[in-house]
Amino acid sequence: MPEVKLNPSNPFWLANNIPVTTPGNIGRGYDLTNLVTGESPVTALGGATGGQISFAPKPQSSGRLFLLEADWQDNESSFTADSKTFMGALISGCGIAPRIVATQVPVNGMWMT
Repeated sequence: MPEVKLNPSNPFWLANNIPVTTPGNIGRGYDLTNLVTGESPVTALGGATGGQISFAPKPQSSGRLFLLEADWQDNESSFTADSKTFMGALISGCGIAPRIVATQVPVNGMWMT
């Protein structure tokens, strides 16, 4: 879980009220700032108190690809119950309705009989 929630009105945060991690207790990974600023559909949702972005979703096809840069494992002190809840939210669909894209499907008339 990030130290800072960025864009707290985003549907992910509204559906998942998970407390932030205490400063200095996150498993820092690669800074996603360049990716977020370079691709307009990517939205920063979490990071470190120093300004590093570590969590951002990217629209992908009819869903979302969650980009998370963290180096924590389930046997480290930085992996808390809130970390587990956070990962569960990412895996389970986050409580956010999926993006639905209507696609016309061709129908062969003789199969309809």
